[in-house]
Amino acid sequence: MQQPNIPTTETAETRDDLLSADDAARILGVTKQTVSRLIRAGQLPAEKVGSRWVIFAGKLDDYLAENNLVPEPPDHPRRAGASIPAPADGSPAINALSFFSGALGLDLGMERAGIHPALYCENDRKCRMTIQAMRPNAALIGDINRYDAAQVLEMAGLEPGTVDVMFGGPPCQAFSTAGAQRAFDDERGNVFLKYLALAADIQPAYLVIENVRGLLSTPFPLVEGGQPQRGGAFRLILRHLEEAGYEASFNLYNAANFGAPQIRERVVLIAKRGGGRVPYLEPT
Repeated sequence: MQQPNIPTTETAETRDDLLSADDAARILGVTKQTVSRLIRAGQLPAEKVGSRWVIFAGKLDDYLAENNLVPEPPDHPRRAGASIPAPADGSPAINALSFFSGALGLDLGMERAGIHPALYCENDRKCRMTIQAMRPNAALIGDINRYDAAQVLEMAGLEPGTVDVMFGGPPCQAFSTAGAQRAFDDERGNVFLKYLALAADIQPAYLVIENVRGLLSTPFPLVEGGQPQRGGAFRLILRHLEEAGYEASFNLYNAANFGAPQIRERVVLIAKRGGGRVPYLEPT
């Protein structure tokens, strides 16, 4: 897959290289208008050459460092030769894929259990910067809709049939009781279906889904053209999993019962391929 040619300060031959506002925008992952605003506010030093602004690469480096940022990373495969850490108990390394990774909250919990993803999927700019800075050896992809199963496995450096676990928390706004609960009629709900479709093709041994409690009650038609039914969206998810060969165990858990210093209720669904439900999680 051809990757975009995005200039970065890491490849500059000298720190006096001149960058255009377009170059700076691509490196920062923002619009040219945002770069112009930063220049006018004095936050990003630049010089006027004719009618255009130019920025020294070194000054852009300084801006990134002062604001705890890194260049906006392009999608990239897992670094050649990078191995997947094995669990501390000496058992074989677990091949994992992380979706809707955010700022690595769920991933840190997985790592504590010995699960280190070979690939992260995240579309938010600042979250991608965090992932690149913290986990530079792993693959990083953006829009989930741009990738099929074969491309995901290629980027992760994994063979078909070797993925042990695939996990993530799809965007919850489409199911939150604080919103309109449009479910799969919402673009954010549609990526949930894409996630399920990828899982059906990648066929991990386990699939983990974390979401808001409203996922259990969100109305949605169970047949095309039918009336929305309470809990219809979740029943549709379970149907997709069953058709893909998974048996699901799910429950509503409160993070306060598992050592977190806050009351935070979330639905956690764990699907096992080939049958046999996973036991419910036990509070700590």
